[in-house]
Amino acid sequence: MRRIFFSRPAFAVFCFIAILLVFSVFKVYKKSSQAVSKNAAVLKEIADINKRKSELEANLQKLKTEQGVEEELRKKFQIKKHGEEFFVIIEKEPPADNANNNSSQGKVILEKALNFFKNIF
Repeated sequence: MRRIFFSRPAFAVFCFIAILLVFSVFKVYKKSSQAVSKNAAVLKEIADINKRKSELEANLQKLKTEQGVEEELRKKFQIKKHGEEFFVIIEKEPPADNANNNSSQGKVILEKALNFFKNIF
């Protein structure tokens, strides 16, 4: 029996089995690490959903009051009460500098020239 276990063919079979075991352990390790990362992502998503849920519940409680409804209506539809004034402020844009216009026009002309020569070749 001892001669059979310590023979070269038996040693080759044992090495082959050991290699198969190492590969299967490596596959299980990869799947385990993927499962851990997916689990962490799911836990983060659950935390985000719970946070969003608490925000929505707070907004719902706010909308149950008259002041919260009025605030939301003013924000979304820009309405006003009877007797209130409504002003719209429009900011004027500063005049464009001629120096900036000239430099941008120069860039446009240069780009057109480059495109022209690229199209030739």
